[in-house]
Amino acid sequence: MTQSEFKKKITRINQHFNKIEDLLNSLPEGLQEEVREFHNEEATLQHCTRWGLQGSEEILEDSKSVYKRADENYNL
Repeated sequence: MTQSEFKKKITRINQHFNKIEDLLNSLPEGLQEEVREFHNEEATLQHCTRWGLQGSEEILEDSKSVYKRADENYNL
């Protein structure tokens, strides 16, 4: 996989997290609250989505460095 292919895949992952967040936010407030309360606060769907979104954004910002480290450590 090239660095360009890697960046495209991370971009797609980020887009999916954005869509998930939009869908969660489109639920009526009462349902959003029930979804939030369904699991403990460190494992709610909202929490996991937010962390996935933030993580994919940070990887995109530094994708060249992430790819380089992976190549050095795993001989991509």
